[in-house]
Amino acid sequence: MSTPPATAGEPSAAPTVESRNDRWPTQVKFILGNEAAERFSYYGMKAILAIYITNVLLQKRDDATNIIHLFGFANYFMPLLGAWVSDRLWGRYHTILWISLSYCAGHGVMALSDAMQTVDGKLLCLWIGLGLIAFGSGGIKPCVSAFMGDQFKPEQRHLLQKAYAAFYWSINLGSTASFFVIPFLRKSFSYSWAFGVPGIAMALATFVFWLGTRRYLRVRPTGDPYWLWKVFWIFLLTAAVFLSNAVCIKLAMPTGQRVLVNVAAGLAVIGWVTQKFHREVDQRIGPVPGAFFAVFWYALTKAAAGVPGEGFWAPARAKFTEKSVDDAKSVCRILSVFALVPVFWSLFDQTFSTWVLQAERMQAHFFTSDARYGGLGLRRPAEMGEKLAAHTNAATAFVWNQLNPESRQLITNRTTTKSELKQTLLTELNKLVMSGSSIFESNRFDGVKLSGESRVLVRGLHPAPGANAPPGASDAVSVARLNRLLLDDAFPNETMPLYRIGSEEMLAMNPILVMVLVPIMTLWLYPLLGRLATPLRRMSYGMYIAGASFVIVAIIQTKIDAGKDLSIWWQTAPYFVLTVAEVLVSTTGLEFAFREASPSMKSTIMGFWSLTVAIGNLLVTVVTRLAGHILGGGAAASGDVSVTPTMFNFYAVLTFLVAIAFSIVATFYKYQDQAAAQGR
Repeated sequence: MSTPPATAGEPSAAPTVESRNDRWPTQVKFILGNEAAERFSYYGMKAILAIYITNVLLQKRDDATNIIHLFGFANYFMPLLGAWVSDRLWGRYHTILWISLSYCAGHGVMALSDAMQTVDGKLLCLWIGLGLIAFGSGGIKPCVSAFMGDQFKPEQRHLLQKAYAAFYWSINLGSTASFFVIPFLRKSFSYSWAFGVPGIAMALATFVFWLGTRRYLRVRPTGDPYWLWKVFWIFLLTAAVFLSNAVCIKLAMPTGQRVLVNVAAGLAVIGWVTQKFHREVDQRIGPVPGAFFAVFWYALTKAAAGVPGEGFWAPARAKFTEKSVDDAKSVCRILSVFALVPVFWSLFDQTFSTWVLQAERMQAHFFTSDARYGGLGLRRPAEMGEKLAAHTNAATAFVWNQLNPESRQLITNRTTTKSELKQTLLTELNKLVMSGSSIFESNRFDGVKLSGESRVLVRGLHPAPGANAPPGASDAVSVARLNRLLLDDAFPNETMPLYRIGSEEMLAMNPILVMVLVPIMTLWLYPLLGRLATPLRRMSYGMYIAGASFVIVAIIQTKIDAGKDLSIWWQTAPYFVLTVAEVLVSTTGLEFAFREASPSMKSTIMGFWSLTVAIGNLLVTVVTRLAGHILGGGAAASGDVSVTPTMFNFYAVLTFLVAIAFSIVATFYKYQDQAAAQGR
């Protein structure tokens, strides 16, 4: 789910044996607690998004895919801003503390969505909430792991590897817990609770982080005398694009012309800013240090005016120090590798969108064959009794008519004690559950929002005319489970649903497998492969394997579309394959970047790594929209094109092609770190 974070920096000198300090800084526990709670809140919220958007907001599955991946794009684009703010203006401590408040607010807005009576109101809450969460999560993402590294003094630097291993485990433990807890809260209570509990977890994370305030070691931000100008330039660029777009809409321009006008407006602002930047640099006397963006942009925009044969970096060498130019060159070499990575992330992050939507049409795994209500199965007997007596809909009227006269009299009698009422209802409900025949009829449950698990069982036990029921569909266990699920759906606030592994809980498969596979592959497989396990070769293997996972998903989807009822455990195979690919690509990618980049460029490289994830998510949105226009009809017309064998196979083929290109790059790449070239 999450890969080991990069270390904060390089120790200035190796500590002597006498100066080594084997005690961990006491404040580290606050950072680890903060990270576990923050990841619990983030992944718990994200796990239930796909079903919420399709079942509650009534959006198409393609719309759900687009929303989730636009959120992913924003979430992984924001670290560029968070890293700049923390390094230049606020420092890591204040950036984490203050931006976390936006994070909490985002969860709060989403928790309030149930209070909205209209779908439009809920959609508004969704967009505002996701925007605030993306700003908060992305803003603190590059700061927390680096801030933990700041807590270790030079004589404690040998403890960093263990510290980051603990940090990594806190991420995966937090995410694993969220995948089991939050979907259960969604099914047992409501989406308000399911979104609210992650907000409470984030508030707890912020509080835990604040508790260590007096103990933290803080690195001062370097400052940026031009920060106000940079903010102004970004504002100007955004305003120019928005204004040009508004004018185009007012003039009713076609989409193609509108895009061209917006691009022209943006390029005009960029051109003006570049001219101002050139004047400032050209006025300098002698070379000065420069950041990567300044060095690279100056070289790029001056390349046409350079002397032929001097090379791309020649204009920059005249104005920036040799070290600044060499550092920028090291980043560009790594970016030539990173350019192929976004395709991997476009596959991996679909576990939260298309894979969840696929799994919703698969049979959930129940942990018990006994579907009857136990003592904890009925949470609000009084409210259920009132619903039954009032015949609030066809389903409650049906249940009421199945009760024996004595039970009806006891339910309506105001002198009945709570324990008597609860026992009576449990007895009557369990008679229905274990009746041996399905209580489902379409008109009976018209006003009830059926869960994904209920719909799968209905499809098996009540096949459409001409369709064949799958073998074993009518067995007593399946009938009892369907009856229990239908009653849970009819009384969502009064009953406690059966715990099961469904589409959202399956997401826990990834972090669990990551925690198992990382030590096996790192300590055993890579040393065994030797030179065959150089960083780039590992990443190319991961690309091929990621493509294979989508071939498996396409096969599963083909079977589902053919009407077969598959167990949720069929998804174990693609989860395992994709997680192996994640370990090979993600953990290795960070290792490669930090071994190849110069020490002063490590933070910049981390920002670009996050950008590859952002671009991968954006790619999914673009491909989904284009596929809808190109394919037309069928699944495209119904908004389901993103969850089809055609699209899964498309991503597999695209990844295989990129893997071939990556293999070529891996073959000809010249390592700066010779140990990496030997696979060590």
